[in-house]
Amino acid sequence: MTYKWKTKLNLSAKIGRMDYMDREEIGSGLDLISSTHKTDVSLQVVWNNL
Repeated sequence: MTYKWKTKLNLSAKIGRMDYMDREEIGSGLDLISSTHKTDVSLQVVWNNL
């Protein structure tokens, strides 16, 4: 999703989800997730000064 506010500011958001059917844990070590799915959320703010 992208939202343009006025002419200088752009906001973008993205949500992604990955489901793993063949495992009970995702990752290893400190990045270990005890689940069968992983969700990523990102937000980007761009200020165009031109």
